[in-house]
Amino acid sequence: MELRNINTFLHIAELHSFSRTARQLGYSQSAVTVQIRQLEEEFGIQIFHKDRKELRPTPAGAVLIKYARRALAVYNNARQAIEDSRSNLRRFTKIKTS
Repeated sequence: MELRNINTFLHIAELHSFSRTARQLGYSQSAVTVQIRQLEEEFGIQIFHKDRKELRPTPAGAVLIKYARRALAVYNNARQAIEDSRSNLRRFTKIKTS
């Protein structure tokens, strides 16, 4: 599971559109389609269905949304913790050498 695919998936869930997601993320629409296909193949599910003119998550897609949000939050928390530890190390090193 690639975080890029998860990020794209969550944008589609919010915007209900492959094309709007592609524009917002700076991807081609075909790249967005490929990312969602990869997730569907990985999990063996259909993630979205078309409801009138909007995309809506399937029941399995709705479950995936919950876990995708958590996965992205954990990733962002880890990045922040690492950055914080780097800042603390730089600060400690600076104090120690002064």
